[in-house]
Amino acid sequence: MAYPNLQCIKTKDRSVYCSSFICRNHVEGKSWVTAVMLHYSIKASDLKTTFEQQDAPEGAIIYPN
Repeated sequence: MAYPNLQCIKTKDRSVYCSSFICRNHVEGKSWVTAVMLHYSIKASDLKTTFEQQDAPEGAIIYPN
């Protein structure tokens, strides 16, 4: 997938976080990833992957809500 889409991250413990808004480009996506990591105290070493998607995965934590 590519932008514009929802920005999502998955942590090593399989938690999934997804943006509540469409990120238009890499800069917006990166800004969202930084904000969600700070808000939930996620360390870079805890990340498994970042990805873009049209719909939030089931069970994802939506940020900001």
